Amino acid sequence: MIEGIHFYKTEKAKTIAILKKYMKLESADEMEETYNYYVKLITEKPYPTAKGIQTILDWSKRTDARKANPAQFIQPSIVEKLDKQGFIDALYKK
Repeated sequence: MIEGIHFYKTEKAKTIAILKKYMKLESADEMEETYNYYVKLITEKPYPTAKGIQTILDWSKRTDARKANPAQFIQPSIVEKLDKQGFIDALYKK
């Protein structure tokens, strides 16, 4: 996922070609607008957040899932380890 985010943020032309293929966007303006919207929205270091988990829980068809505490699902250790090791920052220094 981290490398996918890096690709999206650093390979604009290739990313726009992928958007065109899978999102069925034809207009160059639509593709540019979509790319620009998400490039600002997506963070290089995707630490899980309660707000993000809550969004997923809200999408659930299960009532008990929608009532769950999002904090119980947060496990940042993988992203944290890669961040502390410098892996994420190194991707953007190339």
